[in-house]
Amino acid sequence: MDQIKTGKFIAGLRKEKGLTQAQLAEKLNITDRAISKWETGKSMPDSSIMLELKRKDEKNFKLNTVISIIYTVVMLTSIVICGICDFSISGSFTWSLITFAAIIYAWLISIPMIYLGQRGVKVSLISTSIFTIPFLYMLSSLIHVKALFSIGAIMAIIAIAYLWTIYYLFTHFQNRKFLACGITVLTAVAISIIINIILSTMLGAPIFDIWDALSGFSLLILGVILICFDATKRKQVHL
Repeated sequence: MDQIKTGKFIAGLRKEKGLTQAQLAEKLNITDRAISKWETGKSMPDSSIMLELKRKDEKNFKLNTVISIIYTVVMLTSIVICGICDFSISGSFTWSLITFAAIIYAWLISIPMIYLGQRGVKVSLISTSIFTIPFLYMLSSLIHVKALFSIGAIMAIIAIAYLWTIYYLFTHFQNRKFLACGITVLTAVAISIIINIILSTMLGAPIFDIWDALSGFSLLILGVILICFDATKRKQVHL
């Protein structure tokens, strides 16, 4: 068996599950150096370890499947109950349409993570990117408030871009969580400023206040502390 190919295969599976070498090592009760040797092709894992990893994966998949089915049934039950209540009271579907749209939207963006676990985070982000704008348009049409879509769509685009930024940071810096958290917090400061400027322009009124300044300053300090902590930690590792 080609050790290099096997190592790349193991590394691919680990990254697909969103695990670091240390996290996988902890699950298997071995050292992260052993995982590193497997992935670089310097050694091969014992067959018993591979079987144990496969059993755990199958167990998690079955559990996620059961939870996904229960979650879906609960969502469908909620839709039916709301529909029955609305129709019995008003003789037609009125407010329940809003509930239907919200429940379906929530299901579409959450079910990938429930079913696939960490592997479903990217799929959920894709679903969020695809369905958020149509959901806002449908919602604004149902309640007859055009501003909900015109303002909400812009805010949604900014929020989705921020979520993708967070996803990139935590997948790119898997072994540097403090750095990823620090950049995430600093980005949040920039995002909040952008949102406030856009809202101020669209609403024609200033919306900055002392609390915006205090929260932004606090986040700025927190972000710098996290990045400095990451830098200190890396220096200690290299010593």
